[in-house]
Amino acid sequence: MSVFKSTEICLENAMLTAEMHKKDEMDTKDRLKRIEIKIEKERKEKLRCEKAEKKEKGNSKDRGNERGFEKTSYTFN
Repeated sequence: MSVFKSTEICLENAMLTAEMHKKDEMDTKDRLKRIEIKIEKERKEKLRCEKAEKKEKGNSKDRGNERGFEKTSYTFN
């Protein structure tokens, strides 16, 4: 095998390795992006649930019977 042929094979191998690393890097970036999207969705869902709980808690206070007390109205003559 000539020096030129072995050099050519080494260059091809190097190029294939570089392509594989580039593909792995792109796959990793894609996975990270999907994870970021999933985390963002979970964060939004958690905030939505917290808002709903606060709203429900506020509504129960408005009813006045959170501790078992009933609302009563008094009229004075």
